[in-house]
Amino acid sequence: MISELIGDVLEELRKSGLKTVFIVDDLDRLDPDHIFRILNILSVHYDNDIDKNKFGFDKVICICDLTNIQSVFHHRYGSAADFFGYIDKFYSEEPFKFNNSDAIATYCQRLEAVQDLPVRAVLQTLLVEFVNRGALTVRQILRHLISVPVMPFIVCEEMMLPQDFQRPQNGAHINPSTNRVYFESSDMPLLELVRLLIVIFGSYDRFVSAVTTLKGDGRSHLPKEQNDDVVKAFVMPMNFLEHVGEPKRLFFRSFHVVRNHGNDYRQRLNDDLDWPVWKLKGYEFRIVLRYTVGNQYDGNQSYLKGLVFNMQERPAECQIALTEVCGWLIRIAEHVRDSKLSHQLGIASA
Repeated sequence: MISELIGDVLEELRKSGLKTVFIVDDLDRLDPDHIFRILNILSVHYDNDIDKNKFGFDKVICICDLTNIQSVFHHRYGSAADFFGYIDKFYSEEPFKFNNSDAIATYCQRLEAVQDLPVRAVLQTLLVEFVNRGALTVRQILRHLISVPVMPFIVCEEMMLPQDFQRPQNGAHINPSTNRVYFESSDMPLLELVRLLIVIFGSYDRFVSAVTTLKGDGRSHLPKEQNDDVVKAFVMPMNFLEHVGEPKRLFFRSFHVVRNHGNDYRQRLNDDLDWPVWKLKGYEFRIVLRYTVGNQYDGNQSYLKGLVFNMQERPAECQIALTEVCGWLIRIAEHVRDSKLSHQLGIASA
């Protein structure tokens, strides 16, 4: 009865001059027995003499990953079985090889899943590289849409401030009653990139494996116009890793001063404190914060909130390799895994 109803509908459509198409989608995701049974049913219901499908459709289209079908075939019939000799009898036209890598790459280049512009540029570059190598599908990338934002949390805290903060010339931007400085996860937006990529890949291990593979076969250098963004994205976390055992060096830069007191008498004072200087790949940034004598830091908010990158030195010739970026990313990911950051970022599988 259902077959007759379908036939009647097809006949009415045909009278209107319309072509009918029967589409079998995701064929490779069916049970292996059903895959080959469906193919055989379709083949015996096609009359070559009159070029007409006995189901009444003008065209029958099967959508699948042919490589997956081939794997299922060899698993069922053995690796020596001739897959293409078998599958050729099921189609009348050469299979269309659908490739949407360019469209996915374009989508990745416009992705705004991260607010920080340098980190967003790094994310877009990495996603395009993964897509071009077949390491990511559009379904995986769309996982970022269901990613739940993480509330900011303290990443690094320095409780023992240098004793000479009480000197007016030393750390005048620090309130004398303050006994700590800290910064939050929102001040290091590359952490959000790591979390987002783990969500996209589905687990920490798959993410690190993909980055490791990319590190091994990546092209030699990134375009020079990306250098500044890449360094700005990584300079803070890489300096954080360098000074993780001595965080005050991330927050401050100290230097000795010698002042004249007349008659060429010189007196060496204790270290004065200045804004931190972060270095990476020949770049040097003086990190300018918003605190002054009249607007002192009181320890009630992140010390690095609203920081400004003041580039003091840019190398004349700087080439950043994709392998370097991947290496930095792996180091940061390993620290996230080995520290409490994985729990705070909501990375359960790390």
